[in-house]
Amino acid sequence: MKRSLPRLWVISLSLISLLFFFLACKHQRYEPDIAVGDGSYPPEVNKIIMLHCTATPQGGGCHNAYGYVNSAGLRLDTWNYMFEGTRHGAVVVPFDTLYSPLLHFINIDSNLGSIGLPTMPYNQKPLSRTDFLSIRNWVARGAPDKNGIIPFAANPGTRQKIYITNQAQDVVSVVDASSQVIMRNIPVGVSPAIESPHCIRVSPDGQYAYVCFLGGDDVQKIDTKTDQVVGQIKISNGGSQWNVLLISPDGTKIMVSDLARGWMRLIRTADMQVLTFVGSDDNPISPFTSPHGMASLPGFDTLYMTGQYGNTVFKFTPDFRFIKYISIDGNPSNYNTATRDPHEIMLSPDNSKYFLTCEASAEVRVMDAHADTLIKVIPVGTKPQEMALSHTKPYLFVTCMEDNSTVPGAKGSVAVINYQTLQLVKTIDGPFWQPHGIAVDDENGTFYVVSTNIGGPFSGHNHTKSNGKSGWYSIYDLNTLEPSSNSQFELLSQPYSADSRMK
Repeated sequence: MKRSLPRLWVISLSLISLLFFFLACKHQRYEPDIAVGDGSYPPEVNKIIMLHCTATPQGGGCHNAYGYVNSAGLRLDTWNYMFEGTRHGAVVVPFDTLYSPLLHFINIDSNLGSIGLPTMPYNQKPLSRTDFLSIRNWVARGAPDKNGIIPFAANPGTRQKIYITNQAQDVVSVVDASSQVIMRNIPVGVSPAIESPHCIRVSPDGQYAYVCFLGGDDVQKIDTKTDQVVGQIKISNGGSQWNVLLISPDGTKIMVSDLARGWMRLIRTADMQVLTFVGSDDNPISPFTSPHGMASLPGFDTLYMTGQYGNTVFKFTPDFRFIKYISIDGNPSNYNTATRDPHEIMLSPDNSKYFLTCEASAEVRVMDAHADTLIKVIPVGTKPQEMALSHTKPYLFVTCMEDNSTVPGAKGSVAVINYQTLQLVKTIDGPFWQPHGIAVDDENGTFYVVSTNIGGPFSGHNHTKSNGKSGWYSIYDLNTLEPSSNSQFELLSQPYSADSRMK
């Protein structure tokens, strides 16, 4: 199918270097003897922001109604506007003083944190140490308004969110689906070393999220009402790569796969205890080779799992007493030859078939879930990876990480497949760079595409600790399959997996 060109974008590298969060502030500083307005910030914060960021004697300025369009779309004249963010996403993340971009750009002391350029206020005297610490301490307290209200704290049981892992920071970013900006960053992992949170999945009832680590030994449980880690279990002693987890439809169990050694763990979610397992230090032998993506039938009594390298899908029971090896191309099963390399698997809504992203052959294979036979091969872009499914539209979305793009300076695409007719509907070429994670928000009629930006052109504004490059998410409309905004919302470094809270 001929690819359709997007109605956007990609910004050239030279222009990106100029698009800082707070650029184009060239007004004169507000005179301190002029009374400041009430922006609904706490008094000490309100005075700093009104004097230095929003006001001038003539009513112009940078980050107010008159000047914000030329300042990356950031308004600071009220507390509410601050949390709408910029064209690049969140400017302050409550409770997070490490990855709130505003703090980088108003700081001039490396002993107090990262420094971003150009220093804000632009072309003015920098904030004093006292003023900077006032803002930083306010962010650490959750950035409340003058009445003590914490941003995004309302409706904790029902708020729609998107959860995204950042592998190089050991952080899970939480996107508020209504405002579409990052509302929280959750530190994960148990070691000072980077453990690389790889896969995140939200329970069917939306109350918990679970994350496993490519370079760690634990599975952690996050309460989605508080966005705090509330449980964890150590499931190995090093040497494993816990890369994918699958939650049972009733939310009571998790199956976790280890790419490196083929080990498996079935965990009870209530108390985070292992029920059954394959592979241990005493008995490392496993019947699985390079296990990766997983799916299950509704009763969680039959599971499917891809063998990352080769041409095989494993069909098995959670107690591991039954295991069937399924060739997905009619050739003898193998786990070494890069013929198909099924990466991820997803069942159709009626459980009649399952879809496989085959990264070596650039295709999605559709299999009969009862006979385990091939139904159709759908060619897609280079290195297809993750999938997400809509329940309001008959769409299956597939990220193609290394696909050639028609958009200058971009890499990767998203294939849209009608899971009822098994036809390729559209190939989306967007402002991506190695897109991997993808999540559908049926509640708001959108879907999120996460660009890893590994080796990509964009440095970003979060001053990440690893390679200095931020990934980003792009948001698309489910009805039109076009961008719902022109923004590239920044994440941290090497974002990877994504899942929506309310399905």
